[in-house]
Amino acid sequence: MTTVNELRDDISLNVGDPMMERANRDHVLGFINRAARDAQNSGWLLRVEDAENIGLLGNEYEYDVPARFAYVKMLKIGDKNVDNASTVDTGTELGAAIADTTTTAITVDDTSIFVVNDLIQVDSEIMFITALTSATVLAVTRGYFGTTAATHDNDSSILRPLADVAFEYTIPRAYWTMRLQSGGANTKTAALGSRPQFVFNSDLFSFTAGTPVQVIGQRRPTTAYVSGDTIDDQTESFIAERATAYAARFIFAQGNAPDMNQVYLQSWANSIAFLRSHPAEFRVRPNSTRVPGR
Repeated sequence: MTTVNELRDDISLNVGDPMMERANRDHVLGFINRAARDAQNSGWLLRVEDAENIGLLGNEYEYDVPARFAYVKMLKIGDKNVDNASTVDTGTELGAAIADTTTTAITVDDTSIFVVNDLIQVDSEIMFITALTSATVLAVTRGYFGTTAATHDNDSSILRPLADVAFEYTIPRAYWTMRLQSGGANTKTAALGSRPQFVFNSDLFSFTAGTPVQVIGQRRPTTAYVSGDTIDDQTESFIAERATAYAARFIFAQGNAPDMNQVYLQSWANSIAFLRSHPAEFRVRPNSTRVPGR
């Protein structure tokens, strides 16, 4: 994994500015984000089909599509609900107490065993990992799967919930759709709005509250990195070349580095080559449905 800070150092070396005097740290971060936007605007999707779990609630048929999902290929339903599922100890613990119910950055002994989209459980609260901020800090969504956000003591064990849940049954495509909407209890009363949601057909789909559903699809690249973030896997080389081109053009425009024009031209050409050659796994998977509004 490559972090923003590592990539920023590489770009500064590429333009002969290791101390970041001609293009400072904020400038280079801006060039990285411009390059990431270029990747997204080119139609680049993340290579791995991401899966994220949502919990079904009693008598509720509408659920927000998880953030950044651009295409959904399928939904799978678990074979047991969260209350009946077992947990497994991860072998790591909280590295500091969680003193409130709102913080989304938690300190752990070791983040290397986790990945984005993992679920973790501390005491009775389930959390969803949105980013690995550092070797000891996770960014999370609190109170996941209908659990209640709570305070937790330092050295509390971190568990993996839903350890024995199998997602073997694919929910038929006729049972659900996606719409931009703002409310409504089911498919008959759903109103158009601005938020993409899954809408299950209440006449066809029945379930037990607390049952997990696995969303499988593809996401667009991150476009708003901050220091410490991890660059999306397999996009690092493109972003490095495109951001180097932006940095070289910026320095060349200052009028005291004529050699930067050649660096700009070469890095821009390299980034174009990466765009043209990115393989099929970075493109829309067959039989996927685009998330409306994304």
